Amino acid sequence: MDSAMKQIFRILSDFSCWTCVPKLGCGNDQFFNELADNTRPNLTSPIPVKVCSVNPRSKRPLRKSDSLGQDSYLLFMAEAGRQFIEEHYSSQVQRYPCESTESEVWAYSITNMVANALDLNRSEISYFSSGQIMSVDQFTFIPNVVASKGIFRINEAPVALLCDETFVAKWKSARLTGIEFCELWNEGGTVRQKWV
Repeated sequence: MDSAMKQIFRILSDFSCWTCVPKLGCGNDQFFNELADNTRPNLTSPIPVKVCSVNPRSKRPLRKSDSLGQDSYLLFMAEAGRQFIEEHYSSQVQRYPCESTESEVWAYSITNMVANALDLNRSEISYFSSGQIMSVDQFTFIPNVVASKGIFRINEAPVALLCDETFVAKWKSARLTGIEFCELWNEGGTVRQKWV
């Protein structure tokens, strides 16, 4: 990757790998509501999670991985993924303990929230009748706003877990697994979701 080129990627789960699913209705509903409101909620007990090591449809085993997927506002990590996040991005996340019988798991909320990151005139955006953003179909970022942000979310689309080209390069250099990266934008122009 050209280090001068600014790129933004969406972080997505690699569905050929183990995934982690929070068990809802276990007294943690308030926690998830506060996450959705972009706050740093307090957690009184570990998040109960189920680690899926077998594809529910095909019944084939999934590959063990360093990232155990993502769920709207959380990124789940196994030990190597935890070490990576804490070594490189600890100031941009909030760690929460998880409880699982299958594997050690840590949940990370991306707390690095970037405001006014999208060029609203050049992005393709669907709005609710109230004027609030419903979805972003094509992202066009403001370069100086998203420069060197590492791992982050944006106010305009808070459920999208985003990262820059440096995060992707470090993850791949460490040979970690479980995350796929979809390029959403580069400084040379808009990109229509290119997988890397």
